[in-house]
Amino acid sequence: MTLFSNVLPPHKMVALYQEQIDMMRKIYQVPSKVVQELHKQMTAKHFYGFSINRNFDDDVRDYLMNLRQSAPTKDDSTMLAIKGIADAIKHIREFRKDARGETYNVKDGKIVCADLDKLELRMMENDMAFRDTMRSHFPKAYGQVNIKKRRPDVKGTGLHLDPIPLTSHSGEILCPPYAWKWNVQNQGLDCVESGKRRYLVMDLKSEPKDYLVEEGIESFKALLVDFAFKRRGTKFQPEVHSDWWVLRKKTMEDDLVGVGKDIHSAYSLIERRYNSRATSTLLGD
Repeated sequence: MTLFSNVLPPHKMVALYQEQIDMMRKIYQVPSKVVQELHKQMTAKHFYGFSINRNFDDDVRDYLMNLRQSAPTKDDSTMLAIKGIADAIKHIREFRKDARGETYNVKDGKIVCADLDKLELRMMENDMAFRDTMRSHFPKAYGQVNIKKRRPDVKGTGLHLDPIPLTSHSGEILCPPYAWKWNVQNQGLDCVESGKRRYLVMDLKSEPKDYLVEEGIESFKALLVDFAFKRRGTKFQPEVHSDWWVLRKKTMEDDLVGVGKDIHSAYSLIERRYNSRATSTLLGD
C-alpha cells in the first residue's frame, strides 16, 4: 500500500473548514445569530436538518423562513447552506476535541478521571507520536536519549499528572508532556529549524501578541532541545533552551516558521523566509 505523501495536519483541516463556513456565510448572507443557533442545536449526532421554532430571535426566524421559501421544495432539508455550515462546525469540533486530547472532566471545581483506560491509551499514543518524531527528524539522537512515558497518576477522584521534569541530564532524558501529541505534534510544530540547527519542541504555550496577530502570525513560548554532536560528531551533547520564541505565519503553501531566543530574532527569520520565497516565485525557481 502506498501512503499519501501530503496529508494535512489537523490545524490545516480546521482552517479549511473555517474557510468553508466563511464562504457559505458570504454567499447566503448568513447572520451571526443564525450561526450561534447552529452551535446550540449541534449534537454528537450528524446534523440533518434545522428546525425553525418559535423561540428563535425574530431576525433568526425571519432569515430562515426566507431561506426556506427560496428553496425549490420549500423544505427545511433542502437548506444546503445551513447544513454545509453545520457539518463544518461538527468537523471543527471533532478536530479540536482530538487536538486537546480530552480524557478528563471538571467536577466540583476539580479535574477528575473520566476513564482510566482512555488515559492509558492517551499515554501510549503520546509516547508513540513522540518517538515517531524523534526517529523521523532526529535519528542519530534517537539512539542516544532515554525517553520516558508520562503516566497519569490517579489518586482517589483527582487526576495528578506525573511531576517528572520534561528534560533532565541536559536533554539526555526526555519525558514529554502528557498531551504533547495534541498540543505540539498536531500543530505541526514538533520540529522547528533556524539556519542549520534543528530543534525538538518539548513544550509549547500560546503567547499571542496583538501586533503579530494583525499580520496573521501566531506566537508561542517554547522549550526546545538542540541535539548537538560535538568533537566532529563523536560526543553527544544536547542543549536545552527554555522560553524561546516560535512564530508561525500560516499560508496555503508551507507555513512560515521562525524560531529564536527572543521574539525579534524569530520574527526576522520569518521575514527572511518570506522574502526568499517571494524571490523564488518571481524567478520561477
